[in-house]
Amino acid sequence: IGDQLNANGKASAADVTEAGMDLYFGDGVPRMADDGLYVIGLAADEKQFNYHYAQLVLGDIYWKGQGMKADKPTGLAWYRKAAGNGNIIALSNLVQYLTVGVGTPKDLGEAAQWADALEARLWQTPSPVMGTAASSPPGEAFAGDEQRSTAAMLVAAVSMIAEHDRARGLYWMDRAGRWGCRECAEVM
Repeated sequence: IGDQLNANGKASAADVTEAGMDLYFGDGVPRMADDGLYVIGLAADEKQFNYHYAQLVLGDIYWKGQGMKADKPTGLAWYRKAAGNGNIIALSNLVQYLTVGVGTPKDLGEAAQWADALEARLWQTPSPVMGTAASSPPGEAFAGDEQRSTAAMLVAAVSMIAEHDRARGLYWMDRAGRWGCRECAEVM
């Protein structure tokens, strides 16, 4: 982590997360999984950096079993923390998993709550296609319109399935189509 320090002798949350990932996955350094998890955990910890991307990374590691046996409840807990901090990918994951019941019991009520939060983040996140002016949090793990399209499609699905709000569902289906979802555009 020493070379990740800024001029004030402090590392940013993104730098700490990257260093932890390098250790965990052995990217350019010998793999030290326990040390890597510890370092990523520092960036994710609410009393340290409370960094949404580190929380997402831990969610992925545990949920998918990357380098370890999958632990879906722990992965889900980290996704909830990242989603609570506005991470769009974590929000999308929660909406999808809770709507369908993948790796967790189906819970349309909770899925609808996360879909509302996801919808709010979609309004805040800039898009080259839609031309919004808001900025994403530093290190936002949300590169472009493909993920935005998927997120909008999830909001649309939950709106129609869980909340029986066809108008809201069609609105977000249209947005997903504008962001590149061919199937959504064809439905419209």
